[in-house]
Amino acid sequence: MVNTNNQKDNPFTDTGHKDSILANNSSYIGLSAGSQEVLYPGAGCYENGADGHRIALCNNRNATDPTYQQLMDFIKSDKTDEIPYNYSYFVPSDFAERLHNNAEAVGYRCAWVDINFLNRGAVHACNAFNTADRGLVFIDCTNYGNLDNDKIVDLKVGKGYRPEGIGNYTYYSKGIVKNYQVYW
Repeated sequence: MVNTNNQKDNPFTDTGHKDSILANNSSYIGLSAGSQEVLYPGAGCYENGADGHRIALCNNRNATDPTYQQLMDFIKSDKTDEIPYNYSYFVPSDFAERLHNNAEAVGYRCAWVDINFLNRGAVHACNAFNTADRGLVFIDCTNYGNLDNDKIVDLKVGKGYRPEGIGNYTYYSKGIVKNYQVYW
């Protein structure tokens, strides 16, 4: 389901998104040629950003799984959740793409997660980290205009998708999870 495109000659790939971190190569200082590959989620998933660009996951082959505390420190320092949600510019797939690429850039292995709900064919995207000490942790950093936009999600098929803010804010359920696909 994942199309892998090794970038041996050009380790920096611009996704074409106006707000892409890859537009500024300094975000990838420390990655050497051949240490990054770009993955594109497969057909049938939430694979485009709001502006129509194809979601591009820039993986760092040297990335490692963080501890839970390292993950929390990274999430709190990452500014992805501060970008305003906008239906024509930045939607959940964009938030998940940005967080994924930022995590990989600092050396943390991260997954992009495509979620389908039972209600009206709704879709969503979030991220997953396989922490070294607590296992798989799902993070949703979509900005819904609240003070606590970094959220942990207990993602399970057949259960409600109800993010809980890292700062204790609880969100309403987005719907019942029909299925999801994790792209590493």
